Amino acid sequence: MKTKHLPHLFGLFLTMSLLLAGLWTLFGQMETAVAGGPWYVNASTGNDGNSCLSVGSPCATVGGAFAKADPGDTINIAAGTYDEALTIDQAVNLLGAGADQTILTNSGGGTAVTIQDGNGNLSQFLVTMQDLAIQDSAGGGLLTLEATELTNVIIQNNSGQGIYNAGTITITNSSINNNVSASSSGAAIINFDIARMTMTDVTISGNVNDNSIVHVQNTAHASLTNVTISGNQTGTALVSAGSAVVTTTNVTIANNTGNALEDYSGGVSMQNTVIANNETPNCWTTVTSLGNNLESTNTCGFNQASDIVNTEPQLGVLGSNGGDVQTMVPASSSPLIDAGRNDVCPAMDPRGVVRPFDGDGVGANLCDIGAVEYSAVGITSVTIDAPASGNVNTDITINADVLPQTATPPITYTWTATGQSQVVQTSGNSDAVTFNWNSTGLKTITITADNGLAQDSDTVQINIQAGTQALTGVTISGPTSGITGEDVTFTANATPANATQPVTYSWVIQGQNNVTNFSGLSDQITVSWPDDGSYSITVTADNGVNSVQDSHSFTAIEWYVNGSSGNDSNDCTSANAACATVQAALDKASANATIHIAAGTYNEEIGIGQGTTLLGAGTGQTILTNSGGTAVTINDFINNASNLVEMHDLTVANASGEGLTNSDDLTLNNVIIENNGTRGISNVGTLTMTNSTIRGHSGDSGVALFTSGNATLTGVTVSGNSGSSSIVHTQSGGSTSLVNVTISGNSAGTAVLSTSGSTVEILNSTIVNNPGGAMANYATITLQNSILANNGSDNCLTNITSLGNNIEDGNDCNLNQGSDQLNTDPLLNALANNGGPTFTHYPEEGSPAIDTGSNSACPANDQRGETRPMDGDEVGSAICDIGAVEYAGDIQYQLFLPMIIK
Repeated sequence: MKTKHLPHLFGLFLTMSLLLAGLWTLFGQMETAVAGGPWYVNASTGNDGNSCLSVGSPCATVGGAFAKADPGDTINIAAGTYDEALTIDQAVNLLGAGADQTILTNSGGGTAVTIQDGNGNLSQFLVTMQDLAIQDSAGGGLLTLEATELTNVIIQNNSGQGIYNAGTITITNSSINNNVSASSSGAAIINFDIARMTMTDVTISGNVNDNSIVHVQNTAHASLTNVTISGNQTGTALVSAGSAVVTTTNVTIANNTGNALEDYSGGVSMQNTVIANNETPNCWTTVTSLGNNLESTNTCGFNQASDIVNTEPQLGVLGSNGGDVQTMVPASSSPLIDAGRNDVCPAMDPRGVVRPFDGDGVGANLCDIGAVEYSAVGITSVTIDAPASGNVNTDITINADVLPQTATPPITYTWTATGQSQVVQTSGNSDAVTFNWNSTGLKTITITADNGLAQDSDTVQINIQAGTQALTGVTISGPTSGITGEDVTFTANATPANATQPVTYSWVIQGQNNVTNFSGLSDQITVSWPDDGSYSITVTADNGVNSVQDSHSFTAIEWYVNGSSGNDSNDCTSANAACATVQAALDKASANATIHIAAGTYNEEIGIGQGTTLLGAGTGQTILTNSGGTAVTINDFINNASNLVEMHDLTVANASGEGLTNSDDLTLNNVIIENNGTRGISNVGTLTMTNSTIRGHSGDSGVALFTSGNATLTGVTVSGNSGSSSIVHTQSGGSTSLVNVTISGNSAGTAVLSTSGSTVEILNSTIVNNPGGAMANYATITLQNSILANNGSDNCLTNITSLGNNIEDGNDCNLNQGSDQLNTDPLLNALANNGGPTFTHYPEEGSPAIDTGSNSACPANDQRGETRPMDGDEVGSAICDIGAVEYAGDIQYQLFLPMIIK
């Protein structure tokens, strides 16, 4: 059984709660004004420089029209997609062309629609939105701090909450679908502080959040009527926290992969509500039953005589069953039918079916439990919608619709057509089929619709003509791989042979200019790619009747090295014909090539003078060394140009000289640099190092890393090195960034040394157990969220700049921020394998590092890749830990005893 914790709401929520103090004293003071307009917006034909007062002279953006509008005006928004960050700071009415036609979005990373007084005043004004969608925004769909009414609106596919409500919101006949909130609560909607929410005839489905789907917090109130919450993932469907009050009437909460309910406020009341088949348990806490509820198990505390527990509701799947929102219709034998209370029963269900209805046929109209009223409605008619004519060898889609829309599903549709096989399909109140005839003449199509209560049929005829001949397909032929830089020819063949000509071929070639040719039923192009990699080729053939498309892929060859089976005389473009040495593959490969290096030890001097990616078989398996000097030197000696060199999943070890010397742009990921003769890495270029280790070196200054360039280390462990001067040395003119870095168990030299004119920034790092001291600062070193402990007699030989939230076991570094902890033992376990690619120091239980860091500077993950921040001390707030590792409870760890082998 998993453990549930009350979701955490961070600084944004606190800020909003402060801004909203006193808001409810102003609820009666709605903004009123003499309306102007109406205004018109059209993304296709508009211009914000127009008057925007007529359909013929519209604005191009909603924001453009809003800037012209007075309080209370109406803005008519034509069908189209409006990609803008819309901020509304006065009363307005937004009227779209339909929820599937007018789309408001924000691809720029922010919220699509924000409703808030732009001057910071808490005046309450009303914004209405109707017949539109808010979707596909990375920063959430809708944020409102005012009075908002949504009617026939779809909120979908947003990252962050679908809706953040801290005002008064009324949602009617709408859907909140497929929104994903990775961190905050309430993937579909969150109601915070003193918010008020009323939902009627709403469906909430497909939303994803680890905490909650619908979240009501603090003193917020929510009323849900005729609402369906189904098919949401992970998070609890409905969460009430703080002093929130929630009432559900005729609500269905079913088939969610998370739990149905968590009531931490004690303010949830339910009537005529069904909770079924969610993650066990349905309810983490009990609720107040007002009667006539049904649960598939018995975890919600439904204790009224009219409640039904341990009973399956027999609901159909979520689907289109009439009306504008999807619903779940009870089966004819469902215990929900006629088991509800009439005195609280809504007048209609979300489909428009009148409530209450005598669903069990015993002579009394009684309300059903749940969002849908079972009405046992038979089909009165079915109508085919088809074109009067069409062409041979052309797909023709034919639709059928039944009346009334509320006819009881499921409905079986049986299609018969001249020259076609019979098609039988089960659907809701509409269906569609596609036929294709290869001969001319009148074709008869008949549909029979049957829902077990009644059936009806309809027949139409379509005249299939020779006409122009459509294309049925196009196919690209050509090689799937070849040598980088060589010409490659691709051919496109269109069908059928009698298709109308000429044909326009539009080629889209990844990494190349697009090509358009006019031809017959075949076309060719010849291209070459200068860089290794995989490329896509797409052709669209269009003969004026229709268009068809095909795609093809081509791989410009990569290179291979195998010290056991390779030979440098091979072409080295496959694993079976690999080079024997890395240098031979580098000499053969073109710029930006990828070279795969098999497991083995490669004792050679490697020089890299162009952009290259080296992929090993894993650390400890692919080993680069040089018994005669430096193992790898990176520098474009010929062109003196900047090139990106990447090295992944390998070890550079046991060279008699340095491990790596870099004068270019070098990225190391999952790499071990160990036991080299004079130094691990020398860098005068740009070095980016992640998930890697530098260990086992001895020498003078910067024995692990000496840099006068730019170095960024993230998730790196530096251990077991011995330098008479320093371990990580940043020379004049250089800059070094250490994030989630562990520097531990190095002897002799100072762990981090900066000399005049250099800068070092250290964040969430652990520098401990270095007898030569932690730091010597002769330039600029800044420290935040980090640990200095057990580093010789003095942690710091000179003062450093504290940005706060650090721990030192002494008091010699001039850590002078109020959040710093001095003379404090961090209580760390030994250096060990605690998960992730590198060794780390895991905090002991009760460590002062736990939940004492700064969230504003906190990386998204710790050195092991675990999520930050976490609630390590379990007091209800997720706060960043100090140091490289985020505490997540007791774990098994493997002690690391440094061992140097040469």
